[in-house]
Amino acid sequence: MASGIYAALSGAIASEARVDILSHNLANAHTTGFQGFRTVLETAQGAVKNEELTFASVPQAVTDTSPGPIVNTTDPLDLALFTGVYMGVESGGEQGYIRGGTLLPMEDGRVLTTEGHVVLDESGAQLVVPADVRDLRVQSDGTVLADGTEVGRLSLVEFQNESGLIQDQGRFIVDGGNANPVAAAANRPVMPGYLEMSNISAVKSMTDLISAQHSYSASIKVIESMQMMEKKAAEGLIG
Repeated sequence: MASGIYAALSGAIASEARVDILSHNLANAHTTGFQGFRTVLETAQGAVKNEELTFASVPQAVTDTSPGPIVNTTDPLDLALFTGVYMGVESGGEQGYIRGGTLLPMEDGRVLTTEGHVVLDESGAQLVVPADVRDLRVQSDGTVLADGTEVGRLSLVEFQNESGLIQDQGRFIVDGGNANPVAAAANRPVMPGYLEMSNISAVKSMTDLISAQHSYSASIKVIESMQMMEKKAAEGLIG
């Protein structure tokens, strides 16, 4: 088998992985607070049958933490957060963080987001409001008011190293303790009545996705051509 086929195969695998990442971005182009993934492509040198070749490595997905556009909804239960601020939530018994969202008071007194995350207070416990609350509001410093009475304060943090966050199932979790969360500064970290949209451009994501698909198809054609050449060479030897 020709050595070059291995390099072409690595290109196909890398392009397929990039297609998956870009498809995920595109699917979340309208998801509130979603931060897209950038693909980091690298190459590696290797030898096959004593021939030095350049291989494409599987691309790494790196979270783009740049903020998305902020839109005014006028709904007091919609919350956008200033750049670099995250809100503590709990999902499946595991703590995570989100970039704001819409709050939903439940009959049991808990407050959830529309994605089903349980909102936490600054102590790390689940935020609890009166079950019959009629007017739930959040002030710009994160203080939660239920019918005008303070019932707690949102868990608001900033990270010394945002690259230590992993985006998973609509929230961010700390990867191995490298993010180092600290309490967010109290100077208006919350914007009630606003929502942060995804930082993904649907047009650019579609363009990048088409490019990645073309790269995958080109690599497959190279592999098929090499296989055909080897087949013809083998038939010539037999004949």
